[in-house]
Amino acid sequence: MSVFNPGSADVLFIVLASLGNIAGAYAIIILWLLVGSTIKEKVFLFSRRFKAGIICGVFASLALVYIYGIWALALGVAPPVIAALHFVYLQMNMQKNA
Repeated sequence: MSVFNPGSADVLFIVLASLGNIAGAYAIIILWLLVGSTIKEKVFLFSRRFKAGIICGVFASLALVYIYGIWALALGVAPPVIAALHFVYLQMNMQKNA
């Protein structure tokens, strides 16, 4: 359920949704790089790019939850967060054992 009124196009929501989509796309790209590096058993550097991806992911998640409500948290935010935590854990173990 959206907080938009039917037929309305509030500028704040349009800007928030646009920025959230851009930030979310960047965060997903960083997640794909993490997953790909882990699957190939290459070391992933947790650099500023990774930290920027985390910040963009948090912003995109907050925008998604603000616009669509709590169901967006369960359906759109939780799965990528669980995947990211899993692959960060695998990378940490891989770097520790290398």
